[in-house]
Amino acid sequence: MINKDVAAMLNDQITNEFHAGYLYLSMAAQAEDMNLPGLANWFYVQHQEEHTHAMNIFKYLTEQGVKISLKEIKAPKVTWESPVEMAKDGLKHEELVTATFHKIMDAAHAARDYASIAFMNWYINEQVEEEAAAKDLIRKFEMAENRSALLFIDAELAQRVFAPALPVKATPVQLA
Repeated sequence: MINKDVAAMLNDQITNEFHAGYLYLSMAAQAEDMNLPGLANWFYVQHQEEHTHAMNIFKYLTEQGVKISLKEIKAPKVTWESPVEMAKDGLKHEELVTATFHKIMDAAHAARDYASIAFMNWYINEQVEEEAAAKDLIRKFEMAENRSALLFIDAELAQRVFAPALPVKATPVQLA
């Protein structure tokens, strides 16, 4: 049975994941305004990933018999000066998410909530990838010295597609 404190923290994380999705959707809108469709695509995929993360936590909690309590989603920032600023904000956010997952994992260990520990292992590993992807994006944009380089990077980012990496138990309809 899931620990009560761990359940509450995971329930809060659902809102955090939806907020992350909103943040990336806002970044996608800014990228569209900057005429960078590839970057917008990259952020759209991030939005889809965050939504899937939220729904996977949602499903885990319901399987554990936890009553879900959705909270208000704070409006995200809507304007950035440059792609590198967006990428840096994305990294800051991912670092915050990593710290939150570490706190949840610490609570699960303290409570000897082994099911939640097993569940959380995927998220801990995913955060390593999320931070690495954000750092890679920052490096690419910092290296872009001119508009041609920026457009080359944008074309590369347009190739990214959403492919759920989660071991999702729910059907796509349940994840929507």
